[in-house]
Amino acid sequence: MFDRFRSAGPVSQNGAGLGLAIVKAVTDAHGGRVRLQSVEGLGTTVEVVLPASCVRSLAADEGNVR
Repeated sequence: MFDRFRSAGPVSQNGAGLGLAIVKAVTDAHGGRVRLQSVEGLGTTVEVVLPASCVRSLAADEGNVR
């Protein structure tokens, strides 16, 4: 599921097949994990879990808004 240029949808569906590969790479780079649960005909749930060290408080970011 996390392979680049792989799509689970029909060939006629738009997309390059990079979305989940990018999610996995970014999550891994931050020490997190990604889980997928897919049920045919119902859809897919993607869960991204990041360590608390990746989460910054909004209060800490005040004044740094760009």
